[in-house]
Amino acid sequence: MSQEIANTIMVSEESINSAFSIYCSIDELKKKLINEIFVPQLKELANKKELKFNQCNNPFEQYWNFRFIDSTKNNMIYAFEFQKKDHKELLYGIDRYIDRKPDNHKHQNTADIKTQYDEYMGDNKENWKKNDWWVIYKYIEKPEYKDWSQVAYVDIKNGKLIEYIEKKISELQSIAKPIREIG
Repeated sequence: MSQEIANTIMVSEESINSAFSIYCSIDELKKKLINEIFVPQLKELANKKELKFNQCNNPFEQYWNFRFIDSTKNNMIYAFEFQKKDHKELLYGIDRYIDRKPDNHKHQNTADIKTQYDEYMGDNKENWKKNDWWVIYKYIEKPEYKDWSQVAYVDIKNGKLIEYIEKKISELQSIAKPIREIG
């Protein structure tokens, strides 16, 4: 397929110029899709699920993350974070920090959650990891959403990606459900 496209482009100087113009505008297209469609979709999803939306870092830098804070569960944070720039290695889970800015870590009231981990994860715990930043986390299972390809950007436009994010939030909410209120 790539060979066919290259052959078609090479037919004329105009085609070659057009191809390079398109190539050079891909980053701008990604910015528009994220800033004008995806972030508003995330905010709308937060409102629908009665959660507070929070976004940390620039969407085009490493560790861009977006999170949903559940005030009904003692500010439980359902978070999604890219481990690499260019929207690569997306993970999700229950985060410990409301604000990931280096000088302003506001730790949620989850000191006891770490000790409750085995209790509330039960048989499901082998699928999840934990560390000092995350109560639990794992990588997105769908390859085209873990490492964003053109499919993810198209799915921003057609609404399939936000539907997937909503399912992941529901999964996290069902895991968080048995966690005792911590006062």
